[in-house]
Amino acid sequence: MTSPTGIRPDQATTTNNPACAEERPVPNTLVTLTARAYGVAITAAQSAADLILGANSALERTIACERELDELDREIDERVATEIAHASVDQVREKLACLKCMIDLERVGDLLLSFATRADAVRARLDMQDLRDLGEMLAVLAKMLGDTDVAFATRDHARALQVLRADREVDRLHNLIVMRHLEPELAFGGPDSVHVITMAHAVERAADHVKNTAEEVCHMVSGHTVRHLLRLQEKSAEQLYLEHLRRQHLAGVTRAE
Repeated sequence: MTSPTGIRPDQATTTNNPACAEERPVPNTLVTLTARAYGVAITAAQSAADLILGANSALERTIACERELDELDREIDERVATEIAHASVDQVREKLACLKCMIDLERVGDLLLSFATRADAVRARLDMQDLRDLGEMLAVLAKMLGDTDVAFATRDHARALQVLRADREVDRLHNLIVMRHLEPELAFGGPDSVHVITMAHAVERAADHVKNTAEEVCHMVSGHTVRHLLRLQEKSAEQLYLEHLRRQHLAGVTRAE
């Protein structure tokens, strides 16, 4: 069972001081803090989507999420050096991944707040097609965050690679919005085009930062770059089997020498 802060009792620090018994539990690992950051970023994306639909409290929720991401970023930054000093090589890779992911998630919070602030001011004037496309971009972004969160928690680099593919859909919607407002023959542009394009760009940039975290998960789990993993996925089973036989042969030759 989790507490209202999203932290399980076994993840909290304990104290023998009765006066501190009611204090908020403190996460004891960078992994726990990073998982919390993913959850907050997902909430921020969902709140921004609610704002597009006209939810009155969505802007306040987005502001609160951005502030919490700032706090998490600060806490991880303060703790990572000390923790790395006492860690094994594998643990160092994990802790550095937490730091890198947190940097990107903090930026996601900034971009979503920028989106929400502008959306709150102009949404009543926007065309329904723009609202639908922006809402769809935010839905894809929230799913990318959720999938990367799961990939990070389960060390699933295959799921992280799916996030990279999902980023293409955000790019497609972003390009569609920009073209619709900038192509003269479409006659869709207007005084609010700059707001729509700016909001679409904010979501597209946020998705790029989520993609960065997915790439970091791939590296943390496999020790290889994303390009290397994608190249492996593109090979047929026959190619992989032949490479396996070749490696076995080379190993045998080395032992014989």
